[in-house]
Amino acid sequence: MWQDIRALRAAPTGLAAADSRRRKTFAAALRQAEELAEAAAVVSYAVRPLPLFYALSQAGRAIAAVHKVGRWELQGHGLSCKRGATESLLTSTVTPDSIVGAAFHGVSEAVHSPELVGTAELGALWAANPDLRGIPIPPGAGVWPGVLACPLGSRRSLPATAGLADPVTASTTTGGQVTIGLNVPGETTEDIIAALAAYPSLAGAVPFTQESNGQRLALPGERVMRTTGPGKEMLVMLAKPCPPQMSLADYYAAQDSMLSVVEVGEVAQSNPYGIWSGYALPIVASGVSPSPLMLWWALLLGLSSLARYHPAIWTRAVDVDISTLAVPLQQVLDVAAQKVPQRVLAALRG
Repeated sequence: MWQDIRALRAAPTGLAAADSRRRKTFAAALRQAEELAEAAAVVSYAVRPLPLFYALSQAGRAIAAVHKVGRWELQGHGLSCKRGATESLLTSTVTPDSIVGAAFHGVSEAVHSPELVGTAELGALWAANPDLRGIPIPPGAGVWPGVLACPLGSRRSLPATAGLADPVTASTTTGGQVTIGLNVPGETTEDIIAALAAYPSLAGAVPFTQESNGQRLALPGERVMRTTGPGKEMLVMLAKPCPPQMSLADYYAAQDSMLSVVEVGEVAQSNPYGIWSGYALPIVASGVSPSPLMLWWALLLGLSSLARYHPAIWTRAVDVDISTLAVPLQQVLDVAAQKVPQRVLAALRG
């Protein structure tokens, strides 16, 4: 990933392509970001949150130089961290400030991310991040609504060389409902509706139930229908109303409206249009969740602040001999080293 990012330094994108001041900041900030990421790879977990956060912070300055209209030079973090009152580090909080030109706000604007509207616990930032779905928060560290994953498959079924009309322009029959499958916890209609209240993009969605002659929208008290996803997870089928006939492109857009993030994975020869995934992100700090990149920003700011200002507490937390949180925290930092550059590259390319 860093090789791809480095290649952009000689060919900046967006507003940095033609503005010499933006271009200089773009190249210098990305150089610093890469060197800080390299430093993070060779230090222990006792120190690693610090260079990881500052690598992202410097990359954010490059992102602002590329995409932020108007005032693009950033100052200050825009967030502050406060140690939690409980034993668990994950109850520590991150709070946005109102400083004009602060980095978190400026980069959020540059990448069109929802802002953090209030104080968020670190556990909530962890649980909401789709890149951390494979790292559960250990028992006793706190409970927060987690991101819900939706496998969307290949969004187009024909290869580009088929010489046929683009399949997404074709009309499709919907039955008056747009549907997605999500790993929502619960068994009955009431369980599912209660769980969905934590996910703004799923407001108004209704689960299906299964009966002998097919499926229909579930009534109160009924068990919901589940289907096996590609990863063998059991997904609840959810629906919202839509026109009975619409183009496949419009149907995809209707599915996307039920999700917070929709992105494509690697494009393989067998799937030239890629395998798509969607995620419904929970409410964070009483508002719509920031984007995955900005969730990383807020979480790494919090972890680096704990490491910097509470070194004894932090080093104890990442000591595998005494802390049940140590291995999951180490995994989070390992995933950050892998996933944050991917998110940065996507943001730089727009």
